Amino acid sequence: MAINPENLKKIQAAVASSLNEQWGLFLSEGIVLVILGIIALLLPAVATFAVAIVIGWKVPKYSVACR
Repeated sequence: MAINPENLKKIQAAVASSLNEQWGLFLSEGIVLVILGIIALLLPAVATFAVAIVIGWKVPKYSVACR
């Protein structure tokens, strides 16, 4: 499936506009992820437990949804 050059320009403009409007959210998300990464490095046991909880919570939801 090829993308028409005219549609490509529209898609690029839409993405650029969205990034321009939402830059604050991207910045705050990056800051939060850096802080969580630092916490994970400082407290690996807590990070391991948190990942296990998230995976244990998500996997059954997705396995039921895929049936």
